[in-house]
Amino acid sequence: LQGAYFFGDFGSNRFWSVRYNGSAITELLRWDPTFDNLVIEPAAAAPVFGKFASISEGGDGEIYICTQPQINAGDSGGSVFVLTQKPFFRYRSTWFTTAELNDDAISGPDANHDGDQWTVAEEFALNTDPTRPNGAPWSTGFENDGGLDEFFTFTLEVSPEAKSVVTYTGESGGTLQDFNPANAVTGFEPSTGTTLKVRDLTPISASDRRFLFLGFDIPPAELEE
Repeated sequence: LQGAYFFGDFGSNRFWSVRYNGSAITELLRWDPTFDNLVIEPAAAAPVFGKFASISEGGDGEIYICTQPQINAGDSGGSVFVLTQKPFFRYRSTWFTTAELNDDAISGPDANHDGDQWTVAEEFALNTDPTRPNGAPWSTGFENDGGLDEFFTFTLEVSPEAKSVVTYTGESGGTLQDFNPANAVTGFEPSTGTTLKVRDLTPISASDRRFLFLGFDIPPAELEE
């Protein structure tokens, strides 16, 4: 939402965001009162959402929506919402134009408009550009445990946004059929916080070949508008 100007309409109970580059409007988006593509805090306040009263940016940089009491729904005090766009939608807004954002065949979670092997949702998890074909974004190597043994490793630089909602699971095996998460350690490097590393627990010397596998899970709600 950085760089967007927000304005609302009390009568229709809707608001919009617009981006302006100094000479022309480059983006105009309407946000529905349900805020399905936003994170609403506190979540418990959402059921008693009333009429828009004010939109403001707080000293912390967050966007605050204030509403009037919705008397008929038993809301006697109104609400204040902190709005933060879901990570996947922030990612899409970075790469796609307004027209492309409105076309799921181009920018939807299952789209593969650039023709590589990754969908937009997968490219979000892998931290790659969904508008052009990408090669493998990870790197492989070996890690010594301080002794004579070396272990196969797999590293991937992910975005903080993806890290906040995607669950990554590393597995390893001696064949392509026996992957097991118990055979690998998966975690983020403390030095960066966003460098994901999968490390095989079986030393290279103990097997003719080793394979590493990275799986990831994105909750469906994070991909829904």
